[in-house]
Amino acid sequence: MILRFFILVVALTFAEMLLIIEVASRWGALWTIAGCALTGLIGGALVRREGFRSWQQIQKQAQSGQLPAVEFVAAAMLFGVGALLLTPGFITDIAGFIGVIPSVRMYFARRLIARFSRPKQGGGVVVETEAWTKDD
Repeated sequence: MILRFFILVVALTFAEMLLIIEVASRWGALWTIAGCALTGLIGGALVRREGFRSWQQIQKQAQSGQLPAVEFVAAAMLFGVGALLLTPGFITDIAGFIGVIPSVRMYFARRLIARFSRPKQGGGVVVETEAWTKDD
């Protein structure tokens, strides 16, 4: 699992560098840097707005007596989305802007909750033992 994550990060970094070089060769270095900075600023503002909106949804559900589990997970996902948007690069910006969309976050939050709330198959490890009593 860790190896897959490492390979993904290295591949994403390599792809981001290639894309930035390609964009810089077509638009120029200044416009490329400005584009990366602008997407970071816009993304930060969107994440902040969605964070406030998520907090309001959590409070609303809690006041009505419901457990806001999906909203909590979706709000926590905003940290990852914010990190993607602040990371320089266009691929991470696209992924981050997709993650800002509330319906997308809710979809993935429900999937995460469903995945981790399933009962385990097999019931765990069985350890067989024997016990003796000493008669005096």
